[in-house]
Amino acid sequence: MHGLINRAIQGFAIDTAGPDAWRRVAREAAIDPNQPFMPLMVRNTPVTHRLLQATSRVLEKPAPVVLEDLGTWLVASRGTAPIRRLLRFGGETFPDFLNSLEDLPGRARLAVSGLHLPAIRLCQDRDGSYTIGVDAPHRGYGYVLCGILRALADDYGTLALLDPPPEEPDAGAFGAGSFHLGLTLIDVSFAEARAFSLVGPERGE
Repeated sequence: MHGLINRAIQGFAIDTAGPDAWRRVAREAAIDPNQPFMPLMVRNTPVTHRLLQATSRVLEKPAPVVLEDLGTWLVASRGTAPIRRLLRFGGETFPDFLNSLEDLPGRARLAVSGLHLPAIRLCQDRDGSYTIGVDAPHRGYGYVLCGILRALADDYGTLALLDPPPEEPDAGAFGAGSFHLGLTLIDVSFAEARAFSLVGPERGE
């Protein structure tokens, strides 16, 4: 997987539980905790799986919960402001962002060479709810996407209800296969949106 993914797991573990917890994660994953992940280097997928499994054990949370929390962290952390900016580029409102989801993999490739996100399909149902289909090589993407969508709904000041992909005991959090997410907009103006600017850091970042 892309080095940015492993680097994100490292940053999430440190921000969530501290440097000592990260060293425990690294030790369980059989990697050097002091060796930085190169953002543009593609690493073997088993390394990423070991990192996620070790993070789940150290944080004492099921892997799907860890992955969803990771998605939330990618949007909400001050250290990941460029990711938030890339996502918010999709539209001025949360519905605008949802309608730009299918373009997200292409925008990500333009922003980061070699970063290939799974294809996303958006379908708006007659009742105004959405079904989001993702052709992912690993089911973990679904839980991360859930966390991203929850965090972005809050970022836009929108109240939304999300149905994560169902857990499949045989596949586990890291098994392969496509999945679908359900999303219902309850109130697009539920709260004040966070300040956002494409040209630079917002106040408080």
